[in-house]
This record gives sequence, C-alpha cells and structure tokens, in this order.
Amino acid sequence: MNNTKQEKQKGLSRLFTMEMPHTYLLIFAILVICALLTYVIPAGQFDTAPNDTGREILIPGTFTGWPRIPSLCINFSMPSPQDCLRCLP
Repeated sequence: MNNTKQEKQKGLSRLFTMEMPHTYLLIFAILVICALLTYVIPAGQFDTAPNDTGREILIPGTFTGWPRIPSLCINFSMPSPQDCLRCLP
C-alpha cells in the first residue's frame, strides 16, 4: 500500500513540474510585453527642480506629454534614428 502512494506522488510530481523556457523565448516575450506597454504608458516628462540638498526632484502637476508613438513588435527590436529623433521634445 505504501508503494502505491509513492507511485501516485511520483505521477503527480510529473504533472506539476515545469521546465525553464529557452532564453530566446524569454527575451522575445519581454520584447512583446514592452511593445504592448507603449500603447498603455504615456510618453512625457515632469519638470524638475533642485531641493535644499541640491538633489533634483519632480514637481507635481508639471507632466508634459509627448506625441504617442506606439511601437510594433517588428519595429521594437530595431529602432531607426528617425524614431529616436521623433521622441525628442
């Protein structure tokens, strides 16, 4: 009876084991997620000012939005210089 319990546990452990995916698959998945986030996260910046210690801090309510340039998964891996220049304010 004890032998069958061990066999059942081995069978269950085989069902719930998961291998690490290939490195290229992980990199591709991260690229796709980042490309999709360009549709959600707004592009822009906050104005900054030095505080008493000289450290730059963000000024609340001064967010300046930039034109939204969503990225396609195809274009995400190889940005062109024109894409980089369009993102500058």
